[in-house]
Amino acid sequence: MRAAADNMARPPTSTAVDEPIAAPQGAPLELKLKIMLRNWSYQELKEVLYREAREGSDHREAGVYKRLYAYLKALELRSQSLSYSEVRGAIKGEIGYAPSKGELSEWLRGIHTPLGRITVFDVHAPEVGLIMGLILSDGNERQCYRHGHVADARGEFYNTDENLLRTFEQACHKLGLSTYKRPDKSPLNLEYWRIETTSAL
Repeated sequence: MRAAADNMARPPTSTAVDEPIAAPQGAPLELKLKIMLRNWSYQELKEVLYREAREGSDHREAGVYKRLYAYLKALELRSQSLSYSEVRGAIKGEIGYAPSKGELSEWLRGIHTPLGRITVFDVHAPEVGLIMGLILSDGNERQCYRHGHVADARGEFYNTDENLLRTFEQACHKLGLSTYKRPDKSPLNLEYWRIETTSAL
């Protein structure tokens, strides 16, 4: 949700009513790609992904932000008729990482892509601002790591108001994000509900 959080203060761009705003983890690649290319057209998202991609050092497996940036940049460069070697060289020069030739070939042919295991959504959707606003006011967000890299972000919302809890859940579900709701108690032994959701964006 870090990219989404940086976008919540931006004015939303107009999206056609029939344009999809979210694609869950198991959605077809074509749908995910349509939404992510729309996100890629937002300069602020490019800047956030670039900044995240530059952080940390390379290990056996690159983190989600590094792979997302490399994938979307590869599509952009390939559309300009650059060769595979030129695409890899340009990406390596920008973020210090480049996919192998085999991996790049799979990305560009749509066989395996970094979008395969994540839920994607339009980061300018109004639900993004609603979710982040509720988390910032009554919750917290933290990064989750896998193999030493950021894999996604986990947002938690705490409240006792059923209407607010329902609003939060509905906004998450509209973006294709799953939620987990459970009761909890404060240090003062006050009961409340905790709702968790995770996202790579």
